[in-house]
Amino acid sequence: MTNRCHSQRSRTFAHGLVIGCILALVVLMAFSSAALAQGPAPTYKGPDQCAACHSAEARAWQNSTHAKATSAVPPDADRACLRCHTTAFDAEEGTCAYKDVECEACHGPYVEGHPRSTVMKLPADSTACQECHAKTYEQWQATPHAALNVQCIGCHDAHSQSLRLPADQLCTSCHRAKLDSFPHSEHNSLGIECTVCHVPLDHSGQAGAVLASTGGGNAPNHTFAPPAEACVGCHAQGTVPMTAGETQPDPAKVLADQLEAAERENTSLRNLAIVTLGVGLGIGGVLGVVAILLIGYIAQRRGKPWTI
Repeated sequence: MTNRCHSQRSRTFAHGLVIGCILALVVLMAFSSAALAQGPAPTYKGPDQCAACHSAEARAWQNSTHAKATSAVPPDADRACLRCHTTAFDAEEGTCAYKDVECEACHGPYVEGHPRSTVMKLPADSTACQECHAKTYEQWQATPHAALNVQCIGCHDAHSQSLRLPADQLCTSCHRAKLDSFPHSEHNSLGIECTVCHVPLDHSGQAGAVLASTGGGNAPNHTFAPPAEACVGCHAQGTVPMTAGETQPDPAKVLADQLEAAERENTSLRNLAIVTLGVGLGIGGVLGVVAILLIGYIAQRRGKPWTI
């Protein structure tokens, strides 16, 4: 009996040992697979590494504001500004991997093996821009664009940062029906672009220059709601900006001036009519008195009694 119990315990222990070894092997293989999948730690390689395969994107980036981001930082600027104007800025050391906003500033450091065995992921929605363009992102979130899932790259090219189409064509490609409304059709007939009102003029007269701080940089206001100042800025001056940068007399101001001139003319005519009526009545009264006196004189000369 004792030998039988001892044999059973030995088999149970052996089974447990085998199962434990199998589990340990499985866990070890899992960790090994994860380590192999991760590969070496990503390192910053610079834009030349990307340009070797992505030449078109690199050319677009070279003329962008991102490629010249460091030049926008004044020498006496706070060190925190460089967080968004450089690539991989180290605030403690005051150093960066590369000046300006290079490819890896948005896409992350280069991953060895890309593109053959690994990928470099970047969210295509507006969160990719949020960290550096915080104020613009906040403005965009409150707009119908955000509600309809129109992301930054829906209007902007991700690499050149320029608009995908000229401003007027870009807006009307989605908002075609808006041109049928009276205010939009009137402005459109004069060649006034959407941005003149929806991204208004500032004191310098440059379209799209109403600036909103983005935490170190400046960008056009992205609420796209025309403020009252946008109307006053044009109509108070008596001229309206044209697409080619020229101006022409404001039709509303021209009509207002014509109306004011017509009202002045009407007032003058009314005053003239009153004066004319008064003069006419005066002359008529004098002539009437003269006529009565003349009749009386003639009657008296004939010896007839004069009565009125």
